[in-house]
Amino acid sequence: MAVVAGWLHAEWACHRGEPVAEVQARLARRLLAPEPVAVWVVEAGGEPAGTASLVVEDNPIGPGSLLCLADLIVAPERRGQGIGRVLCTHASTHARGLGFDSLHAFTSPGRSFLQRMGWSVVADTVMTVGGQEREATLRVSRPDR
Repeated sequence: MAVVAGWLHAEWACHRGEPVAEVQARLARRLLAPEPVAVWVVEAGGEPAGTASLVVEDNPIGPGSLLCLADLIVAPERRGQGIGRVLCTHASTHARGLGFDSLHAFTSPGRSFLQRMGWSVVADTVMTVGGQEREATLRVSRPDR
């Protein structure tokens, strides 16, 4: 978990002043969450190479909750090898198996990657995460539609 927390911190959390210990604590809470949740870690050569999670989040643009793809990250030295694509595909398939019609992600840095994967922008919104940042709300329809 420390390796994955380090990646997430270096990629996103450090820019909003979140200490690596808080990132690691957030990952631990997700593993213990009562909502439908899943966490995957891809290994290569016995070392973590990428990770992704499914979490339930409050909908920032409307009522209710959304199933979200979260913490999708691939080790910098493993990028471009298809690991992110495998994680996205697996998460979408798992979400469909749980009975969800759509999967969401709130991201700015990963927007172009997700769009290349077939995701579409539903709305832009401002979310408060350690201060306000412009974020894109992205949605993918069930793969079988």
